[in-house]
Amino acid sequence: MTAREVKQYGIHWLFGWSRVTASPETLRGELALTPQMMRLAWTHRREVELRCWHEVATRLALMFYNGDPAKYAEYLDIVTREWSFAQAARALHSAREASNKSSNPHVKFREAVRRHRSALHETLFTKDEAASGSETTSAPKLVRIHDFTGPAQTTATHEKARSRAALRKVLAEPKKIAGPTTRHACDELFADLYAESPWLAPALTYLWRAAIARVEQSGSFGLLPVVLSGPPGCGKTHLAERIGKLSGCVPLRVDMTGATSSFAIAGADYMWSTSGPGRPIQHIADHGIANPVVVLDELDKRGISTNGGDAADALLPMLEPTTSEAYQSPYLEAPVNLSHISWIICVNDISHLPQPMLDRSRVLTCDMPQGAHLSALVRRVLGEEVDPQVVELATKAVKRGRSLRWLRRLSVQLQAALDAPMLM
Repeated sequence: MTAREVKQYGIHWLFGWSRVTASPETLRGELALTPQMMRLAWTHRREVELRCWHEVATRLALMFYNGDPAKYAEYLDIVTREWSFAQAARALHSAREASNKSSNPHVKFREAVRRHRSALHETLFTKDEAASGSETTSAPKLVRIHDFTGPAQTTATHEKARSRAALRKVLAEPKKIAGPTTRHACDELFADLYAESPWLAPALTYLWRAAIARVEQSGSFGLLPVVLSGPPGCGKTHLAERIGKLSGCVPLRVDMTGATSSFAIAGADYMWSTSGPGRPIQHIADHGIANPVVVLDELDKRGISTNGGDAADALLPMLEPTTSEAYQSPYLEAPVNLSHISWIICVNDISHLPQPMLDRSRVLTCDMPQGAHLSALVRRVLGEEVDPQVVELATKAVKRGRSLRWLRRLSVQLQAALDAPMLM
Protein backbone atom coordinates (compact mmCIF):
# COMPACT_ATOMS: atom_id res chain seq x y z
CA MET A 1 0.00 0.00 0.00
CA THR A 2 1.16 3.52 -0.76
CA ALA A 3 1.43 6.34 1.76
CA ARG A 4 -1.38 8.12 -0.06
CA GLU A 5 -3.71 5.17 0.46
CA VAL A 6 -2.76 5.02 4.14
CA LYS A 7 -3.63 8.68 4.58
CA GLN A 8 -6.89 8.28 2.66
CA TYR A 9 -7.88 5.37 4.87
CA GLY A 10 -7.06 7.38 7.99
CA ILE A 11 -9.12 10.33 6.76
CA HIS A 12 -12.02 8.03 5.92
CA TRP A 13 -11.91 6.48 9.39
CA LEU A 14 -11.78 9.84 11.18
CA PHE A 15 -14.20 11.85 9.07
CA GLY A 16 -16.52 9.05 8.06
CA TRP A 17 -16.15 9.94 4.40
CA SER A 18 -17.39 7.38 1.93
CA ARG A 19 -15.66 8.67 -1.18
CA VAL A 20 -12.03 7.56 -1.24
CA THR A 21 -9.89 6.24 -4.07
CA ALA A 22 -9.62 2.76 -2.62
CA SER A 23 -12.45 0.80 -1.04
CA PRO A 24 -12.40 1.15 2.78
CA GLU A 25 -13.23 -2.51 3.13
CA THR A 26 -10.26 -3.41 0.94
CA LEU A 27 -7.94 -1.10 2.84
CA ARG A 28 -9.20 -2.32 6.20
CA GLY A 29 -8.40 -5.86 5.19
CA GLU A 30 -4.81 -4.94 4.28
CA LEU A 31 -4.01 -2.41 6.99
CA ALA A 32 -4.70 -2.34 10.72
CA LEU A 33 -5.24 0.88 12.63
CA THR A 34 -1.70 1.18 13.97
CA PRO A 35 -0.75 3.97 16.41
CA GLN A 36 1.54 5.49 13.80
CA MET A 37 -1.25 5.63 11.23
CA MET A 38 -3.62 7.07 13.83
CA ARG A 39 -1.17 9.87 14.68
CA LEU A 40 -0.72 10.62 10.99
CA ALA A 41 -4.47 10.71 10.42
CA TRP A 42 -5.17 12.89 13.46
CA THR A 43 -2.41 15.31 12.46
CA HIS A 44 -3.81 15.51 8.94
CA ARG A 45 -7.33 16.06 10.26
CA ARG A 46 -6.18 18.89 12.51
CA GLU A 47 -4.33 20.47 9.59
CA VAL A 48 -7.44 20.26 7.40
CA GLU A 49 -9.60 21.79 10.13
CA LEU A 50 -7.21 24.69 10.69
CA ARG A 51 -6.94 25.40 6.98
CA CYS A 52 -10.73 25.31 6.58
CA TRP A 53 -11.22 27.59 9.59
CA HIS A 54 -8.65 30.07 8.30
CA GLU A 55 -10.20 30.12 4.81
CA VAL A 56 -13.73 30.62 6.20
CA ALA A 57 -12.57 33.47 8.45
CA THR A 58 -10.61 35.09 5.61
CA ARG A 59 -13.55 35.00 3.22
CA LEU A 60 -15.92 36.44 5.81
CA ALA A 61 -13.50 39.28 6.61
CA LEU A 62 -12.97 39.96 2.90
CA MET A 63 -16.71 39.98 2.23
CA PHE A 64 -17.21 42.90 4.64
CA TYR A 65 -13.91 44.64 3.82
CA ASN A 66 -14.55 48.38 3.35
CA GLY A 67 -11.08 49.55 2.40
CA ASP A 68 -9.72 49.72 5.96
CA PRO A 69 -7.04 47.04 6.66
CA ALA A 70 -7.39 47.60 10.42
CA LYS A 71 -11.10 46.74 10.31
CA TYR A 72 -10.30 43.66 8.23
CA ALA A 73 -7.70 42.49 10.76
CA GLU A 74 -10.10 43.17 13.65
CA TYR A 75 -12.93 41.19 12.04
CA LEU A 76 -10.55 38.33 11.18
CA ASP A 77 -9.32 38.24 14.77
CA ILE A 78 -12.88 38.12 16.15
CA VAL A 79 -13.88 35.25 13.86
CA THR A 80 -10.80 33.14 14.61
CA ARG A 81 -10.69 33.78 18.38
CA GLU A 82 -14.29 34.12 19.52
CA TRP A 83 -16.27 32.05 17.03
CA SER A 84 -16.33 28.32 16.68
CA PHE A 85 -15.75 26.71 13.32
CA ALA A 86 -19.46 25.84 13.07
CA GLN A 87 -20.49 29.46 13.76
CA ALA A 88 -18.06 30.78 11.16
CA ALA A 89 -19.27 28.24 8.57
CA ARG A 90 -22.93 29.18 9.17
CA ALA A 91 -22.13 32.89 8.89
CA LEU A 92 -20.25 32.31 5.66
CA HIS A 93 -23.14 30.30 4.25
CA SER A 94 -25.64 33.05 5.15
CA ALA A 95 -23.44 35.78 3.67
CA ARG A 96 -23.00 33.81 0.44
CA GLU A 97 -26.74 33.23 0.05
CA ALA A 98 -27.62 36.86 0.78
CA SER A 99 -25.06 38.25 -1.67
CA ASN A 100 -25.92 35.82 -4.43
CA LYS A 101 -29.58 36.87 -4.35
CA SER A 102 -28.64 40.38 -5.46
CA SER A 103 -28.99 41.32 -9.12
CA ASN A 104 -25.87 43.47 -8.99
CA PRO A 105 -22.93 41.34 -10.25
CA HIS A 106 -20.45 43.36 -8.13
CA VAL A 107 -22.22 42.24 -4.98
CA LYS A 108 -22.05 38.54 -5.86
CA PHE A 109 -20.08 36.67 -3.23
CA ARG A 110 -17.24 35.30 -5.37
CA GLU A 111 -16.74 38.55 -7.27
CA ALA A 112 -16.81 40.63 -4.09
CA VAL A 113 -14.27 38.41 -2.31
CA ARG A 114 -11.95 38.44 -5.34
CA ARG A 115 -12.16 42.23 -5.68
CA HIS A 116 -11.64 42.88 -1.98
CA ARG A 117 -8.71 40.46 -1.83
CA SER A 118 -6.96 42.30 -4.68
CA ALA A 119 -7.64 45.68 -3.05
CA LEU A 120 -6.32 44.52 0.32
CA HIS A 121 -3.20 43.05 -1.27
CA GLU A 122 -2.52 46.29 -3.11
CA THR A 123 -3.02 48.32 0.05
CA LEU A 124 -0.72 46.19 2.20
CA PHE A 125 2.11 45.43 -0.20
CA THR A 126 2.36 48.33 -2.63
CA LYS A 127 1.67 51.32 -0.38
CA ASP A 128 4.90 53.18 0.42
CA GLU A 129 6.90 50.34 -1.17
CA ALA A 130 9.47 52.68 -2.63
CA ALA A 131 9.88 54.49 0.69
CA SER A 132 10.39 51.39 2.76
CA GLY A 133 12.67 49.45 0.38
CA SER A 134 13.48 46.93 3.08
CA GLU A 135 12.57 43.33 3.81
CA THR A 136 10.18 42.41 6.60
CA THR A 137 12.24 39.48 7.81
CA SER A 138 13.51 39.75 11.36
CA ALA A 139 17.21 40.12 11.99
CA PRO A 140 19.06 36.96 13.04
CA LYS A 141 19.90 36.52 16.71
CA LEU A 142 23.51 37.39 17.52
CA VAL A 143 25.61 36.31 20.50
CA ARG A 144 29.16 36.93 21.69
CA ILE A 145 31.24 33.87 22.47
CA HIS A 146 34.62 35.47 23.15
CA ASP A 147 36.02 38.71 24.61
CA PHE A 148 39.11 40.26 23.10
CA THR A 149 40.29 43.71 24.16
CA GLY A 150 43.61 43.68 22.31
CA PRO A 151 44.71 46.46 19.96
CA ALA A 152 43.14 46.78 16.52
CA GLN A 153 46.50 45.93 14.98
CA THR A 154 48.80 43.66 16.92
CA THR A 155 52.39 44.75 17.40
CA ALA A 156 53.63 41.17 17.60
CA THR A 157 56.33 40.37 15.10
CA HIS A 158 55.98 36.60 15.23
CA GLU A 159 53.64 35.13 12.62
CA LYS A 160 52.22 32.72 15.18
CA ALA A 161 51.23 35.55 17.54
CA ARG A 162 49.67 37.56 14.73
CA SER A 163 47.64 34.54 13.63
CA ARG A 164 46.27 33.96 17.12
CA ALA A 165 45.42 37.63 17.58
CA ALA A 166 43.55 37.65 14.27
CA LEU A 167 41.57 34.56 15.27
CA ARG A 168 40.64 36.09 18.63
CA LYS A 169 39.48 39.24 16.87
CA VAL A 170 37.22 37.20 14.56
CA LEU A 171 35.82 35.18 17.48
CA ALA A 172 35.07 38.37 19.41
CA GLU A 173 32.70 39.55 16.68
CA PRO A 174 28.98 38.73 17.22
CA LYS A 175 28.07 35.29 15.85
CA LYS A 176 24.73 34.31 14.35
CA ILE A 177 22.42 31.75 15.94
CA ALA A 178 21.17 29.70 12.99
CA GLY A 179 18.33 27.21 12.70
CA PRO A 180 14.57 27.26 13.29
CA THR A 181 13.25 29.65 15.92
CA THR A 182 9.64 28.47 16.27
CA ARG A 183 7.93 25.20 17.08
CA HIS A 184 6.34 25.11 13.64
CA ALA A 185 9.76 25.43 11.98
CA CYS A 186 11.07 22.57 14.14
CA ASP A 187 8.09 20.44 13.11
CA GLU A 188 8.83 21.06 9.43
CA LEU A 189 12.54 20.31 9.89
CA PHE A 190 12.00 16.96 11.57
CA ALA A 191 9.16 16.06 9.21
CA ASP A 192 11.68 16.35 6.35
CA LEU A 193 14.20 14.29 8.30
CA TYR A 194 11.60 11.61 9.02
CA ALA A 195 10.64 11.48 5.33
CA GLU A 196 14.28 10.71 4.51
CA SER A 197 14.95 8.23 7.35
CA PRO A 198 11.67 6.83 8.74
CA TRP A 199 13.37 3.78 10.26
CA LEU A 200 15.19 6.14 12.65
CA ALA A 201 11.89 7.37 14.11
CA PRO A 202 12.78 6.65 17.80
CA ALA A 203 15.94 8.77 17.60
CA LEU A 204 14.20 11.49 15.59
CA THR A 205 11.35 11.65 18.11
CA TYR A 206 13.72 12.39 20.96
CA LEU A 207 15.70 14.96 18.92
CA TRP A 208 12.48 16.64 17.79
CA ARG A 209 11.18 17.01 21.34
CA ALA A 210 14.58 18.25 22.55
CA ALA A 211 14.72 20.86 19.77
CA ILE A 212 11.20 22.09 20.56
CA ALA A 213 12.04 22.38 24.27
CA ARG A 214 15.16 24.39 23.43
CA VAL A 215 13.30 26.71 21.04
CA GLU A 216 10.47 27.36 23.51
CA GLN A 217 12.95 27.99 26.31
CA SER A 218 15.54 30.19 24.58
CA GLY A 219 14.12 30.98 21.14
CA SER A 220 17.10 29.37 19.41
CA PHE A 221 17.87 25.99 17.89
CA GLY A 222 20.14 23.51 19.65
CA LEU A 223 20.44 19.92 20.80
CA LEU A 224 21.79 18.43 23.99
CA PRO A 225 24.75 16.05 23.47
CA VAL A 226 23.58 12.75 21.99
CA VAL A 227 25.26 9.47 21.09
CA LEU A 228 23.86 7.65 18.04
CA SER A 229 24.72 3.98 18.45
CA GLY A 230 24.05 1.43 15.74
CA PRO A 231 25.52 -1.02 13.24
CA PRO A 232 27.79 0.25 10.45
CA GLY A 233 25.96 1.83 7.56
CA CYS A 234 22.55 2.24 9.25
CA GLY A 235 22.38 5.95 8.41
CA LYS A 236 23.27 7.55 11.74
CA THR A 237 26.13 9.74 10.40
CA HIS A 238 24.04 10.73 7.40
CA LEU A 239 21.20 11.73 9.72
CA ALA A 240 23.52 13.81 11.90
CA GLU A 241 24.87 15.72 8.92
CA ARG A 242 21.40 16.23 7.46
CA ILE A 243 20.26 17.82 10.74
CA GLY A 244 23.00 20.40 10.33
CA LYS A 245 22.35 21.04 6.64
CA LEU A 246 18.56 21.26 6.77
CA SER A 247 18.56 23.41 9.90
CA GLY A 248 21.10 25.86 8.51
CA CYS A 249 23.57 25.12 11.34
CA VAL A 250 26.55 24.36 9.12
CA PRO A 251 27.66 20.84 10.13
CA LEU A 252 31.25 19.90 10.92
CA ARG A 253 32.15 16.23 10.59
CA VAL A 254 35.28 15.04 12.36
CA ASP A 255 36.40 11.49 11.56
CA MET A 256 37.84 10.08 14.79
CA THR A 257 38.88 6.71 13.37
CA GLY A 258 42.40 6.06 14.60
CA ALA A 259 42.79 9.55 16.10
CA THR A 260 45.61 9.27 18.64
CA SER A 261 45.25 12.69 20.25
CA SER A 262 42.71 15.27 21.31
CA PHE A 263 44.19 18.08 19.20
CA ALA A 264 41.46 17.96 16.54
CA ILE A 265 38.81 18.65 19.18
CA ALA A 266 40.43 20.69 21.92
CA GLY A 267 43.36 22.16 20.01
CA ALA A 268 46.99 22.21 21.00
CA ASP A 269 48.78 24.40 23.56
CA TYR A 270 50.08 27.66 22.22
CA MET A 271 53.60 26.77 23.32
CA TRP A 272 53.86 23.97 20.72
CA SER A 273 55.07 24.68 17.20
CA THR A 274 52.07 22.80 15.77
CA SER A 275 49.54 24.58 18.00
CA GLY A 276 46.01 25.28 16.78
CA PRO A 277 42.55 26.15 18.10
CA GLY A 278 40.86 22.83 17.32
CA ARG A 279 38.37 22.24 14.53
CA PRO A 280 35.13 23.29 16.34
CA ILE A 281 36.48 26.73 17.27
CA GLN A 282 38.02 27.20 13.82
CA HIS A 283 34.71 26.15 12.23
CA ILE A 284 32.83 28.80 14.20
CA ALA A 285 35.34 31.44 13.12
CA ASP A 286 35.16 30.40 9.46
CA HIS A 287 31.36 30.36 9.17
CA GLY A 288 30.27 32.96 11.72
CA ILE A 289 27.73 30.62 13.34
CA ALA A 290 27.77 30.07 17.10
CA ASN A 291 25.63 26.90 17.06
CA PRO A 292 27.00 24.51 14.43
CA VAL A 293 26.22 20.80 14.50
CA VAL A 294 29.49 18.99 15.24
CA VAL A 295 29.45 15.32 14.25
CA LEU A 296 32.15 13.13 15.81
CA ASP A 297 32.16 10.00 13.67
CA GLU A 298 33.49 6.64 14.87
CA LEU A 299 34.59 7.98 18.24
CA ASP A 300 34.62 4.45 19.62
CA LYS A 301 37.49 3.63 17.21
CA ARG A 302 39.76 6.43 18.40
CA GLY A 303 43.30 5.79 19.54
CA ILE A 304 44.88 6.88 22.82
CA SER A 305 48.45 8.09 23.19
CA THR A 306 50.52 9.17 26.16
CA ASN A 307 51.39 12.52 24.53
CA GLY A 308 48.14 13.61 22.86
CA GLY A 309 45.70 12.30 25.45
CA ASP A 310 42.23 10.85 24.87
CA ALA A 311 39.85 12.77 22.62
CA ALA A 312 36.87 11.54 24.65
CA ASP A 313 38.32 12.98 27.88
CA ALA A 314 39.11 16.31 26.19
CA LEU A 315 35.50 16.48 25.02
CA LEU A 316 34.00 16.25 28.53
CA PRO A 317 34.16 19.98 29.47
CA MET A 318 32.55 20.89 26.13
CA LEU A 319 29.59 18.59 26.81
CA GLU A 320 28.88 19.98 30.28
CA PRO A 321 26.66 23.12 30.06
CA THR A 322 28.33 24.95 32.96
CA THR A 323 31.91 24.46 31.77
CA SER A 324 31.20 24.84 28.05
CA GLU A 325 29.97 28.41 28.60
CA ALA A 326 33.55 29.40 29.46
CA TYR A 327 35.71 26.70 27.90
CA GLN A 328 39.38 27.48 28.43
CA SER A 329 41.02 27.01 25.04
CA PRO A 330 44.65 25.85 25.38
CA TYR A 331 45.55 27.62 22.14
CA LEU A 332 43.81 30.95 22.78
CA GLU A 333 44.67 30.85 26.51
CA ALA A 334 41.28 32.49 27.04
CA PRO A 335 37.68 31.35 27.58
CA VAL A 336 35.28 30.68 24.66
CA ASN A 337 31.54 30.02 24.93
CA LEU A 338 30.87 26.67 23.21
CA SER A 339 27.53 26.01 24.89
CA HIS A 340 25.59 26.70 21.67
CA ILE A 341 27.18 23.77 19.79
CA SER A 342 25.04 20.69 19.10
CA TRP A 343 27.25 17.63 19.64
CA ILE A 344 26.28 14.38 17.88
CA ILE A 345 28.57 11.39 18.49
CA CYS A 346 28.25 8.38 16.17
CA VAL A 347 29.53 4.99 17.36
CA ASN A 348 29.03 1.30 16.73
CA ASP A 349 29.72 0.19 20.31
CA ILE A 350 29.11 2.41 23.34
CA SER A 351 31.17 0.12 25.57
CA HIS A 352 34.29 1.83 24.16
CA LEU A 353 33.17 5.24 25.44
CA PRO A 354 34.12 6.42 28.94
CA GLN A 355 31.34 6.46 31.52
CA PRO A 356 31.66 10.24 32.20
CA MET A 357 30.82 10.89 28.54
CA LEU A 358 27.78 8.61 28.69
CA ASP A 359 26.65 10.47 31.83
CA ARG A 360 26.72 13.76 29.90
CA SER A 361 24.97 12.44 26.77
CA ARG A 362 21.76 10.74 25.76
CA VAL A 363 22.34 7.40 24.02
CA LEU A 364 19.96 6.76 21.10
CA THR A 365 19.87 3.40 19.34
CA CYS A 366 19.73 3.35 15.54
CA ASP A 367 18.67 0.19 13.69
CA MET A 368 18.92 -0.89 10.10
CA PRO A 369 15.82 -0.27 7.95
CA GLN A 370 13.44 -3.18 7.62
CA GLY A 371 10.36 -4.14 5.60
CA ALA A 372 8.61 -1.36 3.71
CA HIS A 373 11.12 1.23 4.92
CA LEU A 374 13.98 -0.74 3.38
CA SER A 375 12.20 -1.26 0.07
CA ALA A 376 11.30 2.42 -0.22
CA LEU A 377 14.84 3.45 0.69
CA VAL A 378 16.41 1.18 -1.93
CA ARG A 379 14.09 2.53 -4.62
CA ARG A 380 14.84 6.11 -3.62
CA VAL A 381 18.63 5.64 -3.52
CA LEU A 382 18.92 3.66 -6.75
CA GLY A 383 16.41 5.78 -8.68
CA GLU A 384 13.12 5.14 -10.40
CA GLU A 385 14.76 4.26 -13.74
CA VAL A 386 16.57 1.23 -12.29
CA ASP A 387 15.16 -2.18 -13.22
CA PRO A 388 12.85 -3.61 -10.49
CA GLN A 389 14.88 -6.84 -10.44
CA VAL A 390 18.00 -4.83 -9.52
CA VAL A 391 16.05 -3.14 -6.74
CA GLU A 392 14.91 -6.50 -5.42
CA LEU A 393 18.44 -7.94 -5.50
CA ALA A 394 19.83 -4.84 -3.72
CA THR A 395 17.12 -5.10 -1.07
CA LYS A 396 18.00 -8.74 -0.40
CA ALA A 397 21.71 -7.82 -0.20
CA VAL A 398 21.02 -5.19 2.47
CA LYS A 399 18.92 -7.71 4.40
CA ARG A 400 21.87 -10.12 4.33
CA GLY A 401 24.17 -7.56 5.91
CA ARG A 402 25.18 -5.01 3.28
CA SER A 403 25.28 -1.43 4.61
CA LEU A 404 23.67 1.73 3.29
CA ARG A 405 27.13 2.94 2.26
CA TRP A 406 27.34 -0.03 -0.09
CA LEU A 407 23.90 0.87 -1.42
CA ARG A 408 24.99 4.43 -2.19
CA ARG A 409 28.15 3.17 -3.94
CA LEU A 410 25.96 0.84 -5.99
CA SER A 411 23.79 3.80 -6.96
CA VAL A 412 26.83 5.72 -8.22
CA GLN A 413 28.00 2.72 -10.24
CA LEU A 414 24.56 2.19 -11.78
CA GLN A 415 24.27 5.87 -12.67
CA ALA A 416 27.70 5.78 -14.29
CA ALA A 417 26.66 2.72 -16.32
CA LEU A 418 23.47 4.46 -17.46
CA ASP A 419 25.35 7.61 -18.47
CA ALA A 420 28.17 5.78 -20.27
CA PRO A 421 28.10 6.07 -24.08
CA MET A 422 27.21 2.94 -26.01
CA LEU A 423 29.56 1.62 -28.70
CA MET A 424 27.80 0.99 -31.97
